Amino acid sequence: MLAQLIAKSDRAKFEHQVLSLRSVGDVGPTLREHGVTVDALGVHAWSAGLLKLPSFRHTIQTYRPHVVHTWLYHANVVGGAAARLWSDAKLVWGLHCGPLDIAQVKYRTRLMRWLGGRMSGPLPDRIICCAHSVEAVHAELGYARQNLTVIPNGVDVARFHPDPRAREALRAELGIGAGEFLVGWVGRYDPQKDYATFLDAARAALDVQPNLRFLLCGRGFEADRGEVTRALAARGLLDRFIRLGFRTDVPRVMAALDAFALSSSYGEAFPLVIIEAMATGLPVVATDVGDTRTMIEGCGITVPPRAPAALAAGIVEVARLPAEDYRTLQDEARERVATMFSLEAAVGRHEALYREVLGRQLAVVPERGLFSAREIVGQK
Repeated sequence: MLAQLIAKSDRAKFEHQVLSLRSVGDVGPTLREHGVTVDALGVHAWSAGLLKLPSFRHTIQTYRPHVVHTWLYHANVVGGAAARLWSDAKLVWGLHCGPLDIAQVKYRTRLMRWLGGRMSGPLPDRIICCAHSVEAVHAELGYARQNLTVIPNGVDVARFHPDPRAREALRAELGIGAGEFLVGWVGRYDPQKDYATFLDAARAALDVQPNLRFLLCGRGFEADRGEVTRALAARGLLDRFIRLGFRTDVPRVMAALDAFALSSSYGEAFPLVIIEAMATGLPVVATDVGDTRTMIEGCGITVPPRAPAALAAGIVEVARLPAEDYRTLQDEARERVATMFSLEAAVGRHEALYREVLGRQLAVVPERGLFSAREIVGQK
């Protein structure tokens, strides 16, 4: 989302520089190709972080930002404190996480979330929440309500769209038959994504709808990953699942699908992958986490988390839609994204907020500017 906001930003008025506490990740090189300064501190442990403080200070003072926009808990606390200490920039925090399963969350993340709540009043000028569920959760956690504002994620509908040629080519490449209904799942291998529920749902759906095929796309779902192979084999699903692993051509992958499924059980706020699927014209069957229900609203089906039978029923319902109803759902999904969740709208609201915290209109190219990110990683 960070990379997309920068790509669509008004370069005549905003210059973006990105500083990652860790590495440049998968997206950093792409940003550099587009002329964006991307630096990384290489911090992977607390002890290493202390050694990096002089470099951290030097980088921020070299950037001389008007606005520091931090992303996620670690950057909000660490980057926010650094911005206040070493610059006179306005500070905007970014919150992108819904309710967490504490048992699955690292201690440092829990600590940073707690510290953020204590610092959220005096430190940031504004706090951007990517979803209404994020705002509600963090208000309950003690984050300063007066600083919270919601700017939903957005998707580039020119990049994610129905593409018959890409669809035909990839389905041929993957060996998808003409009569097979392909259900996709795109995301990283992570407990919050609850891929096991998706596998259980697939097993149940296949028992009543044999023409279904399924696709897993994302880092951790490579074809040679033993844990996933064993999970599929235990359910008798090895021949019904395609595993693509990490891909850089997600729009092409989406175009090959007939429907999209999301099985996350916690932590989601505004799953960008849902509106990417909808923009591609895909009916969505998703668990009711974060703002998912509001995002889909009439263009798919929401089911309770950790309920494979319900997820299976939703997949079967979509697969059995009459052709005319299916096409109507496709059109409505794409129209909903275009009118409510476009990338252009998200960019405009971010830029308006930067002007607001600065208290003036930026009419010329600023001599300094900064986005700060904890990680620049192309993960769903």
